Amino acid sequence: YSDLIINDNNWKHIVHLNDNGRLPHAFLFHGPSGSGKEGHAIKLAALINCSQYKGEKPCGDCPSCKKTISFQHENVKLILPLPRGNIASKKDSTSKAFTKKTLNEFLEMLKKKQIDPYYSIQVSNANTILINSIREIKREISFSTLNNDWKIYLIFQAEKLCSPNPASGHALLKLLEEPPLKTLFILVSSKPDTILDTIHSRCQKMYFPQISKRKLENQLIKNGIDQNEAVLIAQISGGNINICKQLINNSSVLIEKLYVLLGAFFKKNSDAWEKCIDTIASLKNKDNKQMNLLFRFAKLFFRDLLYYFN
Repeated sequence: YSDLIINDNNWKHIVHLNDNGRLPHAFLFHGPSGSGKEGHAIKLAALINCSQYKGEKPCGDCPSCKKTISFQHENVKLILPLPRGNIASKKDSTSKAFTKKTLNEFLEMLKKKQIDPYYSIQVSNANTILINSIREIKREISFSTLNNDWKIYLIFQAEKLCSPNPASGHALLKLLEEPPLKTLFILVSSKPDTILDTIHSRCQKMYFPQISKRKLENQLIKNGIDQNEAVLIAQISGGNINICKQLINNSSVLIEKLYVLLGAFFKKNSDAWEKCIDTIASLKNKDNKQMNLLFRFAKLFFRDLLYYFN
């Protein structure tokens, strides 16, 4: 991942644990959306089984690294919320969760994740991590691996282990209590408070804060964004790189709508208010993300206005 903004403190700690043979059996990577938690989890999975590892980072070129980043490594499993689909019994494979359409969508999402560490995989009609996913881990976790590699389980959106019910969380807990040697679970969540306390107690927790504005600015400039625009985008994003990308793709439309919103405050006729309400209502119905971005623009504008007059 050339675009992953590394959290230096966390990564140095991870490398230290790995180099000294002190990796825990389970991590919980937590923090706000867009902070790079999932990208760090995948990078760690690559590092552990890298055949040409020389310290600090995985090589990215050996067969193990290439298979890890493409989600094809036989010893690195990705667990995330799935639809129930045609799963009818506890012995059914999670492959039955997919229709042909949702499987194609999922495979396309995996391709995007290979390129973009901040891309969030959201499978249609998936609102929980299925207990069948945990049962599959239980069935194969004790099998030996080629080359004595580590078995690594990446559990993204880990809060969905316990929502809408905690059955999958309780099933995972049993595995966390006595995992086999050279087995690592990496749970990743933006809502760790909803995860069972007993799971928390069996994980080494690592917090990923919002990315600093300076690092975001540097990354945007590196990707060809004008410096002044990079400063503004980084400021509005609140440290969420996914919001940065949305702002880049929607900035001209959002600025146009911002003028409509501000017109309601600074014009003296009721038509401006009606146009503002219509604009926001339309966004609410059609594009909730864009509406949130619009309010971020407005919040920054009024904050700076207060600074100016004070």
